[in-house]
Amino acid sequence: MLGFRLLAGPYSFDAGEENKHNMTNDLLGDTVKKMRNAHLMADNGVGIELFEFLE
Repeated sequence: MLGFRLLAGPYSFDAGEENKHNMTNDLLGDTVKKMRNAHLMADNGVGIELFEFLE
């Protein structure tokens, strides 16, 4: 849809299953408990990263 193709993911993140210090919480903060994300790219080279915050 919209001409994007999936590059990576979707990935799931659950802070309860990760080490206390992890890349997701380092980048987005400790308030993120559960989320999913995916990386997409269009044919013209435009890339987007989608986030779905679950908790």
